[in-house]
Amino acid sequence: MSHPLHTDKGHPRRKPSAAVLRTRILRMVHILQTGMRPLYSLGDARKPPQQRDHHAPASEETIRSYFIGIPGAYDLDWALDLLMFCLKRGQGGSVQLTDALIGELFTGYCARRAPAILKGATCKDANLWLCDRVKVLRQVQADLPEPLEQLQHKDRREKLAVDYVERVQRLLDAATNGQADTMPATYLWRVCGQPLKPWGFLPTLPAFKSTEARDTFIAAHLIRWLDPQWWIRKLRKLWEQYQEHCAILLGKVRRGVSPYVSSYALRAFNERQQAAEQWLKSMEAYNEEHDITISLADAVASSMANPSNRRDELVVRARGFSDAADDMGYVGLFFTWTAPSQYHPWKTTPQGHGQPTRTTENPKYLGHTPRDTNNYLGTLWKRCRAALARRGIEYFGFRVVEPHHDGTPHWHLLLFVNPAQQHELISTMQRYALSHDRGDLERKRHPVSKRPYSDITPRFDWKMMDPAKGGAVGYIVKYIAKNIDGHQIGDEGDLEAETAASEGARRVRAWASLWGLRQFQQLGGPSVSVWRELRRLPGRVQEQEGRTVAPLESEIMEECRRYADAANWKEFTYSMGGPVCPRDARPVRLHHLLDPAKNKYGEDVIRLVGLAAGNTVKKTRLDGWVLRRKATDKPAEPTVEGLSEHSEHGFGERSEVPSSGASCAPWSSGNNCTTYALRVNSERGQSRDNRS
Repeated sequence: MSHPLHTDKGHPRRKPSAAVLRTRILRMVHILQTGMRPLYSLGDARKPPQQRDHHAPASEETIRSYFIGIPGAYDLDWALDLLMFCLKRGQGGSVQLTDALIGELFTGYCARRAPAILKGATCKDANLWLCDRVKVLRQVQADLPEPLEQLQHKDRREKLAVDYVERVQRLLDAATNGQADTMPATYLWRVCGQPLKPWGFLPTLPAFKSTEARDTFIAAHLIRWLDPQWWIRKLRKLWEQYQEHCAILLGKVRRGVSPYVSSYALRAFNERQQAAEQWLKSMEAYNEEHDITISLADAVASSMANPSNRRDELVVRARGFSDAADDMGYVGLFFTWTAPSQYHPWKTTPQGHGQPTRTTENPKYLGHTPRDTNNYLGTLWKRCRAALARRGIEYFGFRVVEPHHDGTPHWHLLLFVNPAQQHELISTMQRYALSHDRGDLERKRHPVSKRPYSDITPRFDWKMMDPAKGGAVGYIVKYIAKNIDGHQIGDEGDLEAETAASEGARRVRAWASLWGLRQFQQLGGPSVSVWRELRRLPGRVQEQEGRTVAPLESEIMEECRRYADAANWKEFTYSMGGPVCPRDARPVRLHHLLDPAKNKYGEDVIRLVGLAAGNTVKKTRLDGWVLRRKATDKPAEPTVEGLSEHSEHGFGERSEVPSSGASCAPWSSGNNCTTYALRVNSERGQSRDNRS
């Protein structure tokens, strides 16, 4: 044990100044009182939690009660100096924690000191916790190219967005000599992209098949960089993710506190959902050519944006894949893929049969965000997928991304594979899943042999599908419902979050929205977009109404339509070439039209209009849809008769076309861009006309 008047390295500690220390204590009292953060005294820490005064205001006496004697005075001086120290930036400016973070860190530090003080032990663990958290939070803040105050408020973000637009404009003018010279597009990308690099907003320039496609891509992004609204959206998202990252680091996202997402993020998500719902109720979609008016809220309710529809479709597809695998003699494997310990802020320890799981902080956590973790798993899966392709291993199924209670994502994969290739599939996936941090897998004592061993199940686990338990569908349906709406989860609710199933599902949706994570992905099989377009066409609903439904001109398209209309994913998959058929060999594909320079950034809009099979094209969507605000004297809901009259265009009671329709032109016919960007698009259009 080190001497209380010396650091861990043996150097003498600086003697605290009584005047400076008291000034810092008074400032801390002001921070806690302003932020309305209570701090009960050390004496209350001896009482059971239900008997403590959790609303006691902070005071100098309360703070000093956690720092007893000379070692305590040194710890208090060190902690306040660490929290309030202003770190100079390398390129000017400074990094200083906000008062809100200082108050949260200090109260958390005192709470971690209390058990050690009551036991008469040293507070080394609490000191290390504070040091690590301050280090990570300062590093996160230092990575931002602007002071944190510029992102906290909407008006400041708008001002900052205009400032960066002007920076990009000045760089563009300097590179093109006041837009008098024509420079290579790649040169403009490097020059004008400099302000975006520190923010992480500059995407990687992909490889293109032609120079024209590359220049089109660059021109469209240059226009984005000159749009203040684009910057405002980016900065707002960055601020929201920064707030959530701080909440994770402070232990506000975990079981027993606020599982999956922080209370602030959940409240913001609910408010956005309510605002969007009110907006949908006030709008309607109108088609002048066909004289159709549809409530936008009803259109969204009939689309995949409706959680119930989304859940039902995923279950139908899972059942179809399972039945197809049984016919092919494939076996189903269910994998769980988790990131290493350094990505997890908290760890859980079983307490025995019938006892609640204990949640403790993970000392190996390095401050990663959920998005960092998902990118890590995605990189490993990309390498694994390439290795499986090199070995000729064919598979199909689904991937589900869901969070642990602390917001760290993990993957579930339901894969169907030929029995002759299942062991090679398992070994390949295991090799990539355990390619890092193998030390996390070491255990000291085996329950039987009492010897050290390696346990891979926390990182990579798999099991065969058991038909007695419902087979593949029985495994995947629980995860689908749990992450969408909690439908029929049962009385046990969400065990991971220890909440009701519906509440856990809402938190998962908020978590996925905040971090921009894709929850469900189909692996292999036919395009679900083709399936959805076919289900827009007239079918059983119209036949039940007594109307004649003419078969489609293409036999293969008509066959696929019948199976899609009957919600038979298995036969639809067979008609589309089978579960492992290459995409370019599918008989039915989506049909798009190209609208040159249609959107506000001058990009060509690829508009989905129908389906194609060979040379046969079937239109499934109407053109000419516009959004407008509902008139007060019009009914809120469209009549069924009005929809049925246009069933031949793909509209019916079960159709999803009204929710999207054709891609409409931007609300403003002008582009928010520079003369140079307009000239680039104009010259590109002229070159296309000359070639044609």
